[in-house]
Amino acid sequence: MLIAGVDCSSKNIAITLMTPEKLIKQNYYLESNLKDMDLRLNELVIKFENLLIYSLPEKISFLAIENPVYLSNPKASSGIAQVIGYIKSTAARNSVDFIGVDNRVWKKSVLGNGAADKEMIIKFAKSNWGEKLIWNQDLADSSLVALWMVMRTVNK
Repeated sequence: MLIAGVDCSSKNIAITLMTPEKLIKQNYYLESNLKDMDLRLNELVIKFENLLIYSLPEKISFLAIENPVYLSNPKASSGIAQVIGYIKSTAARNSVDFIGVDNRVWKKSVLGNGAADKEMIIKFAKSNWGEKLIWNQDLADSSLVALWMVMRTVNK
């Protein structure tokens, strides 16, 4: 069984593949630096779909994706929501079960604090999996989203 945790922005997708034993099997960081939002989103979606269909070491059993966080920038918020929608659609088309999760929910469940800040998240992730696997904030988030899903599905 392989569980994926996903964290998105309008410029990247961070994906953590985790085993039921809470070990990170692989991290992926998909980026697009295109300036045009539509072209950038299209590039990210194609990268995600290619990863999901052709490049993963084994099929994902469950995919947990952080729900959109609405920012003061409506264009960025819209972009994030679109990327998340595309990821969910791609998962559904490829028979991968998925669930969206509010960031306050996974933070409360995993860290005991629904308002945990970036420092708390990255410190927890690096202390559990090391700096080689957690080299940025997005991967820290995706690893904790994956851990939340493991706790929810495997360790009931």
